[in-house]
Amino acid sequence: MLSYQHIFHAGNHADVLKHIVLIHVLKHFLKKNTPFWMIDTHAGSGFYSLKEKYFIYSEFQDGIKKLWNCTYQPKIVSDYLNCIKKYNVDGLLRYYPGSPYISLDFLRKKDKLRLFEIHPGELKTLEKNIKIRTDQSIPKTIIKKTDGFNAIKMLLPPSSHRGIIFIDPSYEDKSDYRKVLIAIKDGLKRFCSGTYVIWYPKIGRIESKNMQLYLENLPVKCWLHISLNLRKISINGSRGLLGSGLFLINPPHTLYPEILDALPYLKNKLAQDDSVNYAVTFKENNIIL
Repeated sequence: MLSYQHIFHAGNHADVLKHIVLIHVLKHFLKKNTPFWMIDTHAGSGFYSLKEKYFIYSEFQDGIKKLWNCTYQPKIVSDYLNCIKKYNVDGLLRYYPGSPYISLDFLRKKDKLRLFEIHPGELKTLEKNIKIRTDQSIPKTIIKKTDGFNAIKMLLPPSSHRGIIFIDPSYEDKSDYRKVLIAIKDGLKRFCSGTYVIWYPKIGRIESKNMQLYLENLPVKCWLHISLNLRKISINGSRGLLGSGLFLINPPHTLYPEILDALPYLKNKLAQDDSVNYAVTFKENNIIL
């Protein structure tokens, strides 16, 4: 199914959560001199103009816009906003960088960025946007037109044995839940020390709940599960985006306390009704916090 396009959702509350976490992970990887790979399985267009006609009633108004003019943020949120503000130097919110652009803001020349996108329109725009960013200070970036789940078999393990695998499908097709689990299972066999960041939507589907249970029972030493619900199911039974979650395998240890500090702030700023809630679970060596 190729009807999903991220341009309609750029900067929404799901992007806020996933990019806050992604930036923290990227900064953690920079603490070591050893190069690393950033693998983005569903890259989208990479960069978005919020001035387009698509954004008249856009989701970014319930996401990044609610944080834009706030005078105080927890550090992990401030790091995220500073990244976005580099593309909006006049202080007006007009542009939103996707995960490929965010990655390029942190990667060094010796690191590697691998982007996967199957949607023809998104792919064409992604190639154009990455070409704009090409200079001597950023790593060589390779874009592949293929289902991002294939990236696991194609690229793991990275030659440097350090890597971030960012898995962010649309879940428009219910089979994506199964594909995520297959990709993670295969990825861990090939690269058990990698840091896997898996985003998923909170939409009331049984497939989403089953995937979460499966991930929490993986035989790995360390994982972190973050969940942020911003509204309840509507009266008419709509299964719109209620919130989102992130599951990380081998996360930075610094992420748990920082996201725990930030979630009450995000809950208050992004809430869409009074049913908002969040949860953070950290497991290491069979000890659950």
